[in-house]
Amino acid sequence: MNLKNSSCVTALTDDFINPLINGIGGAEVGGTLKIYGGQVIKYGDFITAIINFLIMALVLFFILKGFNKLASLGKKEAEEAVAPKTDEAILLEEIRDLLKKRK
Repeated sequence: MNLKNSSCVTALTDDFINPLINGIGGAEVGGTLKIYGGQVIKYGDFITAIINFLIMALVLFFILKGFNKLASLGKKEAEEAVAPKTDEAILLEEIRDLLKKRK
């Protein structure tokens, strides 16, 4: 891996997600179209890149969805740990609400 052009996203895709995709079966479409002057359009490479992008986006979506689910579980546990309100707190909230209505 070239350290000059490396990033977290590149490392994640090249070292983690792409091997998983290739292990599952990967998407490899071959095809070329010859045009004038000996030039070649490699539409198979383009289709392969689109398929790999969609698979990678789906994998990242599910990874992030899982992380968000885990994060929300931690927040719910913290909210449940909050002590119940005392009678004084409830009375003060009612007074506050009445004062807001008055203005």
